[in-house]
Amino acid sequence: MPKRLLLSALIAAAIAAPASSDILKAQSERGPMLQIPGLPPVQMPPGSRIYGPNGEQAPTPPQRPRQVYPRPDNFSGARPDRDAADAEDREKQKPQNQQAAAAPPKTREEVLADLFNRLGKAQDEGEARGITRGIERMWQISGSDTADLLATRAREAAGKKNFKLALELYDKIVALEPEWAEGWHQRATTRFYMDDDFGAIEDIARALAIEPRHFGALTGLGFLLKRNEHKARALQAFRKSLEIYPQQERVKKQVEELVPDVEGRGI
Repeated sequence: MPKRLLLSALIAAAIAAPASSDILKAQSERGPMLQIPGLPPVQMPPGSRIYGPNGEQAPTPPQRPRQVYPRPDNFSGARPDRDAADAEDREKQKPQNQQAAAAPPKTREEVLADLFNRLGKAQDEGEARGITRGIERMWQISGSDTADLLATRAREAAGKKNFKLALELYDKIVALEPEWAEGWHQRATTRFYMDDDFGAIEDIARALAIEPRHFGALTGLGFLLKRNEHKARALQAFRKSLEIYPQQERVKKQVEELVPDVEGRGI
């Protein structure tokens, strides 16, 4: 199949999820020892738990008791008139406080929806960058101690330009957590630096199937398509990324550069 047709097919269809990993775990005095086929054992930090498709469910974090500090008004010598006024204010606020206490905490998806809503309305690049940092921090949490640890090591390897090791680690990550969009996105980035455009597009397709709002994956897809002379589709990817994150100056420049070639120059 010609290269251009193969690229088109890869973009149009999401790739099937890999089989579940056969990663095993063992316990040591210092914490669980992760046994990964083909790699040396990984010593997990003390207290870590290993989760995966066939492992345990992540426990609910314990709720810390609220710390109450004494107010100066509670000490001897406080003014009675002020005590009475404060007591009246507290009575007025009780319905609001009870309503707030009864409201359940927001889910991860609800928090992300709020952040994306704010991102679309950001007035400048500085405000938008602050919001995207919050989004990216949430994306980087897989829900698995194992995947998070491997991802940290993969990023370290990529930072040292040891892309071969980084790719081996990301292979294990996406097998362990196939529904973690950021794992696929980071493996796509690694393949991009290794000039594996086909592989990178495959991984971006998986990432976007899980998280269609992933502006980083859309931008990466735009650069891959542009590098392979698919300018019209690259323009579509860049524009989609800007719909989600409008304050991306470098993406705006890519759109400005591609528009004359794809849509022609105005008279």
